[in-house]
Amino acid sequence: MQTIVFLPGWGFSAKIWSVIAAEFAKYTIKYVDFPKIGNLPFNQQTLEQVIDELQTGIPDDSIVIAWSLGGTLAIQLAASYPHKVSRLVTVGATPKFAADEQEDWIGIPAHDLAQFKQQAEADLPLLLKKFTAKISYPHLKSDVQATLRQYLLDADTIKEHFYYYLNALVQCDCRQVYQTLTLPMLHIFGEQDAILSSGSAENIANLNAKAKIVNLNNAGHAPFLTHKNEFVKTIYEFINEA
Repeated sequence: MQTIVFLPGWGFSAKIWSVIAAEFAKYTIKYVDFPKIGNLPFNQQTLEQVIDELQTGIPDDSIVIAWSLGGTLAIQLAASYPHKVSRLVTVGATPKFAADEQEDWIGIPAHDLAQFKQQAEADLPLLLKKFTAKISYPHLKSDVQATLRQYLLDADTIKEHFYYYLNALVQCDCRQVYQTLTLPMLHIFGEQDAILSSGSAENIANLNAKAKIVNLNNAGHAPFLTHKNEFVKTIYEFINEA
């Protein structure tokens, strides 16, 4: 039986994917969280450490479904350990979250990322509250935000974990390795994502012709919570492609 591996987004447990796991009962399901890196700076060397540790929890020939920052790490994983990933699905993810005006790369503006980091250092729990609201946009229903809060990691006990992966989100650039990937890839975006610009899908399409892009109408950054039926249908169509 083939395995589906779920990776989380920044600040969350991989178990957030359990809300749709029953739809994939024919597969073996694994939830793999980001490795705890400790109080280390983010750089290429520690990113390689993260990927090396991450791959130990992933069986060979897995279908990897990864959300947000998890999608960026999954791109690096597929490049470094191609035997681990048979198909890659990213959700609200990009090889590089930060905008790069010199290279005409659409992303989160540097000013916004700097402000985000400052807010995290000043009051991480408050930032996470605002962050969950932004993720759930435009579906600000209490049940969606309640699910997000339920699977948030504890900011008080693993602050270094939050800060390391926040720096990863700001600095990680997997565009070069993404261009080398040849495995089947599906990238799902919400058309009303309040975190990623609508240009992110175009970015990816320009980097790798093998990429399949799906934009879900009226969805935000977490379409697997707000558009479950459409989301699952999209994944199965991709998995069943020859």
